[in-house]
Amino acid sequence: MKKLLLIALTVFVAAGASAQSKFTPASRIMINEVKMYPSRSDDRKVSAIVRLQPGTDASVLAKDGVEILSARGRFATVAFPIEIAETLAAIPEVVSISFGQKVELMMDTARVKSAVSYIQDGLNNGFTQNYKGSGVLLGMMDQGLDPNHINFYNADGTASRVIGLTTILGTSPTVTNYDTPEKIFNFGTENAESTHATHVAGIMGGAYNGIGQVARLRGINLVRVQEENVPFYGVAPEAELYPCVGSLYTTNIITAVQIFADKAKELGKPGAFNLSVGYVPGPHDGTDEINEALADAGEDIIICVAAGNDGDKNVTLRNDFAVKSEIKTILAAGAGGAWEGAVETWSDNANKFSMSFALVDNNTGKITTIIPIPDDIPEDKVAVISGNNSSDFAAAFDASSMVQVASEVNPRNNRFNVYMSVTLNPKSGSNIVPALIYTGTGNTKINSYSSGDMTFAGYPGSLDFTAGNPDQSINNIACGKNIIVVGAYTTKVKWPVLSKVLIGYTSAAEVGDIAPFTSYGDVFGENGATGKTLPEICAPGFGVVSSYSRYYVSGEKLTDQNLCATATTEVNTDDPEGRPNQWGIEAGTSMATPYVTGTAALLLEADPTLKVDRVREILTSSAIPQNVTGSVATQWGAGKLNADDAMRKLLGMPAEIGNVKADTQRRFSVQVRPEAVEAVVAGEKNLTATLHSLAGVCVATAEGNGDTVTFSTGSLSKGVYVLTVTTPAGVKASRTILLQ
Repeated sequence: MKKLLLIALTVFVAAGASAQSKFTPASRIMINEVKMYPSRSDDRKVSAIVRLQPGTDASVLAKDGVEILSARGRFATVAFPIEIAETLAAIPEVVSISFGQKVELMMDTARVKSAVSYIQDGLNNGFTQNYKGSGVLLGMMDQGLDPNHINFYNADGTASRVIGLTTILGTSPTVTNYDTPEKIFNFGTENAESTHATHVAGIMGGAYNGIGQVARLRGINLVRVQEENVPFYGVAPEAELYPCVGSLYTTNIITAVQIFADKAKELGKPGAFNLSVGYVPGPHDGTDEINEALADAGEDIIICVAAGNDGDKNVTLRNDFAVKSEIKTILAAGAGGAWEGAVETWSDNANKFSMSFALVDNNTGKITTIIPIPDDIPEDKVAVISGNNSSDFAAAFDASSMVQVASEVNPRNNRFNVYMSVTLNPKSGSNIVPALIYTGTGNTKINSYSSGDMTFAGYPGSLDFTAGNPDQSINNIACGKNIIVVGAYTTKVKWPVLSKVLIGYTSAAEVGDIAPFTSYGDVFGENGATGKTLPEICAPGFGVVSSYSRYYVSGEKLTDQNLCATATTEVNTDDPEGRPNQWGIEAGTSMATPYVTGTAALLLEADPTLKVDRVREILTSSAIPQNVTGSVATQWGAGKLNADDAMRKLLGMPAEIGNVKADTQRRFSVQVRPEAVEAVVAGEKNLTATLHSLAGVCVATAEGNGDTVTFSTGSLSKGVYVLTVTTPAGVKASRTILLQ
């Protein structure tokens, strides 16, 4: 007799089938799991990405208990009690709800992904010592510094590693040195509206790994806050720091680099300097002042420069006049609806080209006004276009609006250059947008660059106007000599915060992919030849947790929804209950660059005589290449930073320990969290994994899209298990783990 086996089915929804279909399978499993095991959730609060019907405002999600975290286009991120998930799904305008995607943490796992953790813990990984940046000086020019954050103290919190700092404030700057422990201790911040410098410094040199309140995943998707060691320390936690902060002008950047280089020489220490700043317009050939100044300082210190965050914007425009004698483009406004910034255009030689400023009816795409710009503007003159010389201009833009233009044949590179400053504030109801017309003849090519959120656009359905692209979006100050240029790749899609929810980006990038915003391009070589392609290497940057300035947290009234960890210390006695120290998330090539700067410090600890060319060669030759084509290949440079192999190359050790399996084992790391286990094999994708009991019984399987695979272990008994991860090539790596 056949036995009739029945499987127990749990009730998923009380709503109709249409609401049920809006959840992904992983989301349905999560809801069901929470309902079955309510004790596993601290407050039964979850977050999700909600896809809405086109044209729908996120306010349709404003139900009791729902917190709208962010909204853009068709997507919104929301937090809500799990009990009302079906209520949200029943809203007609909701297309889908997803909170079952893989979650990546930030600095605690980013160190593993780029193999920094292996050399920080060098004694356990085949090295003769642990490398943490001891004896190296780290510097930067940035803004928003809180130098007394506990992240900048030594490991036991007894002394600050900030040995001095300099503020450089204003366009004609006031330079102030804080060169004693007392002055540094009494320093607040030079800019309470920013935390950028505090975050960047924490990535390259943060050290705090003491007790704090940390947002952690509970199971796969739920969050709890627990007391543990804060995992978000930086790459070179034993390096000393001498930051420069203040107003971000090119003159001030040059001043900061020089101050730092002199300080490193005075102390007799090797130095690594971070520049997570920049702009697109410029010659892109390294001949301008800031590039040449950086090249000079780069002979003595290692300078790392961010590639820029315009790799997904149409900020560049190219044309060959031998192929097309005239090209037109519309200037698209920035996010605020106004035009504020610059357009700079460079010929590839001394030949002049003509430019005209035009007004276009945005309803029809027709040009209504053309204002020619002289191509022979005297060096002591500026051409001005405003309402004073054009009634059409006055009708379209307010009285403060103007366009200013200057041009020259640049004496340093013998290339014709037109610089245009744009300030246009549209009048209410105006349908006029600005455009540019470029005309030239002969063997001449141009590169035009925009800034200030302005982009080069076409007109829908018309061939009259040419849209720009990001192909030359690389940061102009990354185009010189004696620097290392850094792009960013994606390190997570969601992250837990202290308000016990998961918050995520709606970007299409997956973990391990290039950050779409990474700028790229080639350096303009001699006689118009294509020079080297940038960036040179990529590091974790699309979402990294690091220290936040307490002044920024207070001034911006940030809450637990914005923070990933917090710790109270007795470092600063002006707080009766102790000094608050916070950590939060940021994204950009600004975050990837200090990751490489910190890695350079680790290499300098091993060999203080290293120069920039040798550091660049070590980093790029040991990077993990990415098998991609097109512009994405350009964005990657040599590939993903692999600090472990870089150190092995420097020290003459084999990068692969005998065979592929051994190398995989070396890149294999495991984190055991409450009710979850996460395994990483740095540089791999599409991992599969199994979990076996000691009796040889397979108790769980899992797959991952990137280099990470995660198990839910909440239903498993305590004890010892064997975790095995398999790469797409069939190479296996195993660890024994203990579930408590």
